[in-house]
Amino acid sequence: MISESHKTSTSVTLSRAQARALPMILSARTVGEGCRAAGISKQCFYNWMKQEAFSEEYRKRQSGFVSLAMETLKGNAVEAAERLAAMMSKEEGPLLRRVCKDVIDLNLKIREIEEIEVRLERLEKQMMKETGL
Repeated sequence: MISESHKTSTSVTLSRAQARALPMILSARTVGEGCRAAGISKQCFYNWMKQEAFSEEYRKRQSGFVSLAMETLKGNAVEAAERLAAMMSKEEGPLLRRVCKDVIDLNLKIREIEEIEVRLERLEKQMMKETGL
């Protein structure tokens, strides 16, 4: 049987089965659901995760999904802040107030995580320079 491989956007080579399964696994609520949708076992997925090319592509794409979700939350922060400010002058439902507060709190947490990631990247680059890697 001839094995076909597929190159990703970053020139990582995946097998045909891996390239077909990856979007299904990433779009499912759980790894188990994604594996079932892709027609593979969870053990197969975990074996693939031991392969550098597959795990690198999986993490890259997963990061893209997380970034998209964060951008969506950021987009709703302004509306949440405006509605929260409007509620200060009148009695609104406590659920709406809580939802607005949660959106704002999540945005603050996102900002904090992004700042930590930038600082961590700088430290990693500095360590690589110092160790000659």
